[in-house]
Amino acid sequence: MVGHGVDLRRFAEEPSWPKSGRSVLFLGRHEHRKGLEVLLEAVPYVESDAQFWIAGDGPQSPELHRRYAG
Repeated sequence: MVGHGVDLRRFAEEPSWPKSGRSVLFLGRHEHRKGLEVLLEAVPYVESDAQFWIAGDGPQSPELHRRYAG
């Protein structure tokens, strides 16, 4: 099955990466309409030990990295 252009079988067969705690994954193109900047602005307000993982690339990548990396 292919959902949104991703071969899900490929990932279903891979071993999981054990983690404790909560994780948030953004996987998408770094552009205004996808909302990555909204997520990054909200991170300081999350009251937990959640880890945030950002994957993808796009026209906003350099600016968002400059503003939010660190």
